[in-house]
Amino acid sequence: MTETTHSILIVDDEPEIQELLSILITSEGYQPVKASNGTEALALLENNRFDAIISDVQMPQMNGYQLIVKTRENSATTDIPFIFISVHTTLGEMLQGYNQSLNKDLK
Repeated sequence: MTETTHSILIVDDEPEIQELLSILITSEGYQPVKASNGTEALALLENNRFDAIISDVQMPQMNGYQLIVKTRENSATTDIPFIFISVHTTLGEMLQGYNQSLNKDLK
């Protein structure tokens, strides 16, 4: 019997955050895969299936909000659980992320 590897995509432009999350994920039995921005994450999603995506909000090239919109537009990635991490804690920013995850326009 072949053991299935469960992996989580970590998307963050800070190497220290990537490493910390990798340690936590590995300790729970998951294989971490790292991307520095949304563009890199989308490239990885083309050929890989992940059990979850953990993404920073603010990143260069493509931010977390843009990434979640792209993942929800693609039928192959729309059902992957998505977790935002951020130093931002305002209600408006949290609601923006939530609305983006539901693929809703913000008013």
